[in-house]
Amino acid sequence: MRSVGVALALTAGLAFAACESAQDPPPVVAAVVVAPAAASLTALDDTVRLAARANDASGQAITGKTFTWTSPDASIATVSTSGLVTAVANGAATVSATSDGVAGTAHVTVAQAVATITVTPPTASLNAIGRTVQLGAAAHDATGHAIVGQAFTWASSA
Repeated sequence: MRSVGVALALTAGLAFAACESAQDPPPVVAAVVVAPAAASLTALDDTVRLAARANDASGQAITGKTFTWTSPDASIATVSTSGLVTAVANGAATVSATSDGVAGTAHVTVAQAVATITVTPPTASLNAIGRTVQLGAAAHDATGHAIVGQAFTWASSA
């Protein structure tokens, strides 16, 4: 009877070991996809949230992976540890998300767009013919940052 118990224990142990060795190895990251693949920011301090996904060799998503975010040109755009990109200056930057040594990228363009123009002085009075007044203008993006080098076209309604 003792030999039957030993045989059962040995069989159970082999069956457990076989199940353990039959388990699939963890998936290997073959590609990292960053979305959106391209983003345009039109104001300094403007932000865009990027998302990353790790895929295996067959293109299936791998869950539970963490990513390291980097922006090699932080003078144009910075990126947080969660993929939040912030515009710093006009230009282009490539932001990367890396998992298990595999990187994916997104191209970020920062190009300030004029949201408001301020004319100084806001009012002027010319009380004699031939008098002049010098006006100035400043352009600002949607977050209130000055747009350097902006050209203006002047016109009068009268």
